Amino acid sequence: MIFIKKINILFFFTFLFILPFSTFSQIENQSQKFDSIYYHIAINVSSANPVKAIHLADSLSLYAANKQQKIKSLMLIADILAKQEKRGEAIIKALSVLEIVKEAKEYVLLARNYGFLATQYRMIGFLDKGKSFLNEGIKVSGLFSNKKQVVNYIAMCNQELAEFALVEKDYKKNDRISAVGNAYV
Repeated sequence: MIFIKKINILFFFTFLFILPFSTFSQIENQSQKFDSIYYHIAINVSSANPVKAIHLADSLSLYAANKQQKIKSLMLIADILAKQEKRGEAIIKALSVLEIVKEAKEYVLLARNYGFLATQYRMIGFLDKGKSFLNEGIKVSGLFSNKKQVVNYIAMCNQELAEFALVEKDYKKNDRISAVGNAYV
């Protein structure tokens, strides 16, 4: 009788320790599948068949396992629309994603979304609106846990600020742009 209890206890603890690893493995596998499909759509399908890519990205968002996957797939749709020169639709999609990202407190994705919106607004000529989104992205980058990501994001913002300066034909702005980057390093 004692032997059976020991086996049951051993089985229980074995099950208790194996179950989390199995669940983690399934989540990791699902994440890898999502990433694989995401990159296939972003790299291969979007350039060859943007309409199909939008449908696939939309399906990807419907079957997303978490908010981060949903955000990434919805932003993929916005990116595909922008590449098709459908900037108004891309902006509308990115603005709708903005609320989801804020709620999820995914600061890296939030900053990327702000950067995307800044670029789209610059490209349609709404410079002040674009700069405001860029400034929001710079503020949010201060919340990144990885400081290397902060530096990389600020570098991309400096590039975008240089693009704004070119559009405005304000070539002396480069000195001020460098100051922005140095403040966050």
